[in-house]
Amino acid sequence: MIEKVLITGGAGFIGSNAARILVDKGYEVIALDDLTLGCKENLPANVKFVKGDACDAKLLESVGPVDYVIPASEP
Repeated sequence: MIEKVLITGGAGFIGSNAARILVDKGYEVIALDDLTLGCKENLPANVKFVKGDACDAKLLESVGPVDYVIPASEP
């Protein structure tokens, strides 16, 4: 079973590099970012991108269950 990781601030410098490493290690990665500081083009093509705020409970529910959350942004 492939483990799923959600990275908040996923399109920023730290988040996008973490996403790249995790994808290379075989994880399914979802990058959540409101694009205030990040850029979607920083992400590898095989990372699912969700635009929005990590404080939005409905948006987080729509992402579905994940095994891990990496907060690569400040709340």
